[in-house]
Amino acid sequence: MIAPEPFFEPRGTPFSEFHRIRALTELGHQVDLVTYPFGSDVSMPGLRVFRCLRPPFVRRVGIGPSIAKLPLDFLLTFSVLRRALTNRYDAIHSHEEGGLIGVAVGALLGLPHLYDMHSSLPQQLGNFAFSRSRVIRRLFLAIERLMIRRSRVVIVICPSLEETVRGIDPDAHAILIENAPGSADADATPAEALALRRQLGLSASTPVVLYTGTFEAYQGLDLLFDAMAHVQASIPEARLLLAGGRPDQIDNARRRCRTAGIEDLVIFAGEHPSTEIPRYLLACDVLVSPRSRGTNTPLKIYQYLRSGKPIVATRLLTHTQVLSDDTAILTGTSPREFGDGVLAALTDSGRAESVGKRARELAETKYTYHSYLERTRQACAALFPTPTHYSYTVYADPATAQGFDERRFGGPIGELVAAEQARVLASFVGRTDHQSILDVGTGTGRAALLFARAGADVTGVDASEQMLAIARRRAADEHLAVRFVSGDAHTLAFGDRSFDVVISLRVLMHAADWRRSIAQLCRVADSLVVIDYPSAFSFAVIQSMIRRLTHALGARTEPYRVLSDGAVARELATSGFRVRAFHRQFVLPIALHKAMGSPRFSLWSNRLSARLGLLRLFGTPVTLVAERCEF
Repeated sequence: MIAPEPFFEPRGTPFSEFHRIRALTELGHQVDLVTYPFGSDVSMPGLRVFRCLRPPFVRRVGIGPSIAKLPLDFLLTFSVLRRALTNRYDAIHSHEEGGLIGVAVGALLGLPHLYDMHSSLPQQLGNFAFSRSRVIRRLFLAIERLMIRRSRVVIVICPSLEETVRGIDPDAHAILIENAPGSADADATPAEALALRRQLGLSASTPVVLYTGTFEAYQGLDLLFDAMAHVQASIPEARLLLAGGRPDQIDNARRRCRTAGIEDLVIFAGEHPSTEIPRYLLACDVLVSPRSRGTNTPLKIYQYLRSGKPIVATRLLTHTQVLSDDTAILTGTSPREFGDGVLAALTDSGRAESVGKRARELAETKYTYHSYLERTRQACAALFPTPTHYSYTVYADPATAQGFDERRFGGPIGELVAAEQARVLASFVGRTDHQSILDVGTGTGRAALLFARAGADVTGVDASEQMLAIARRRAADEHLAVRFVSGDAHTLAFGDRSFDVVISLRVLMHAADWRRSIAQLCRVADSLVVIDYPSAFSFAVIQSMIRRLTHALGARTEPYRVLSDGAVARELATSGFRVRAFHRQFVLPIALHKAMGSPRFSLWSNRLSARLGLLRLFGTPVTLVAERCEF
């Protein structure tokens, strides 16, 4: 999980991340969180926290877009790559602009990506008054579109964000999970609420208006302070209690209260852990949310609903997508209008009790922890769908099938590749007469025919009927008895240990779930498994990125992944196989070899790479043979 925020801090997005992690671990998932070098430590079963390095001179980072985030996100990217390349993960889950890192790493490693969208990036520019530049806005919009379109699942925290996602990609798999998990937290007791009043110097009869949350400009605190001046004229004994704000922000707010003439009726309690907020809610009479702009629902609204206290909020989309006149006192955005709303909540006991009761009922029926957990489960189910077939839209093209061998093995370099492949397969498998061999992803049958000529009993499987048609014709031309059948590497229709040897070339790079494919290959193999793949530590990484980019832009090409030796070896070990030998073919890109068209140059460069130790480190493609371990 990638979180480009200080974790943990008592504010919106870190709260949301905390509850998301709690739900995921409760559902049985292990979460490795990569985050900023700031924030308090969190201990939770199933969670490991990894912090990136702190850039020089950066001591903290504020909410929203900032220049300080640029070096932090740069270092965060390196931390994510380090974790992703040295550990086995099933998916990447990214928050906010971390989705850009997640999409890139997911494409690089062939992992599904979940984008946890807490806000619209272009909208943040206005909410935080970061920039009015059209260029920067367009850049943020382009990044947002990329993250949405290249994520398998997009979690949104409010209906307005769901509309944003649908506007960008109507086919996006968006799941609405509103930030209402707090019902899993303990409630406060009346005794704790009374003790808090005493601690703050408030009598049991003092009318108290409560605001909780950050002191950012978009929260509308200026509106609240001016509105309380209006309230003071009618109820001078009323007090405003604010739970939140950093010390410097509180100092600024005190000056603003002094200007508004309400300094004596305002109490600043500062920031508090989320576990203490319920007693603040219970100790007060009215709860306020004066937010002045934005469309995301404030996290505090869900806590407010559960308290059963009357809520006063501005009649803006940020509130009305959850609140209504039945569950809150909604007002205009002028100080007098908001002040009248607060006065109504303090003086009209019947109305206050009615909206508070309906608010609690809404929380207990719609915004329950069970609902939150179930929607999280749905997001996970959508992130890990059961694959049913190869992504063979290109290989199913008759023209592609007809020209496949020529493109792959034509010309002097293609012939060199074919000869080397035949040599390696013969070396890895050994004597093949009277052995049963399964060639998964047989394509036009080149490897299958090679073993059939050596006397093996061969079956070829492929998802493309067009490829199989060519393979059958070639076998018939050579009078070779090879069975070619349609099938899927994810669900091989053969019994356990049905074949002596199983071979699969140029499949894992395209398979929807390469781990499941390896498990299937091992299941049906009695003795040996031979596979190949582009190395994650080679120039193939560039090819992978280019192929995925062109695929994303609508070009007719297959997605293409690279794999590390360690990840493949671990999957084989899980199925009871151990690697016996590796073979690596080229260090320089195959495209360069084909452009040169000189087998002599290719052989010379390979010998030089081997002497320098580069072939062992960076050679690709990697072909390996693994043998079944008998215990």
